[in-house]
Amino acid sequence: MQYIQNFSAVHWAMLVGGVLILIGGMLVLWNKRRGVPRAADRNNGEASGQRRPLLSGVGESTRLVIGVAALIGGYHLAIWAFPPDVNPVQVPRHLWWGLFGGLVLVILGSLWIDRIEASRGKGST
Repeated sequence: MQYIQNFSAVHWAMLVGGVLILIGGMLVLWNKRRGVPRAADRNNGEASGQRRPLLSGVGESTRLVIGVAALIGGYHLAIWAFPPDVNPVQVPRHLWWGLFGGLVLVILGSLWIDRIEASRGKGST
């Protein structure tokens, strides 16, 4: 615990930011289960007094991808605030760009597939 006393402002920002991103990812995943069904979402569930889920404009698979990506990114951001020997389960810090670039590509790919599915669904009806 000696390393916490030597934390700089950057370390605290990484730790707090990572924890907030982790909480955001958990909320996205938790809210997905508690939200209104997709059919009611299309019919504007707010009109009937139902609560709309977080990220209601995207499909369930994309919400799952965003939530898991936030968990992975938040975990690594928080763990990088500590010395490397504290937790060996982490992407090396010098490869941060690969981790976050990969997470962004996965999210963008999922959004792209949602858009393709939505355009095919509208064209067939």
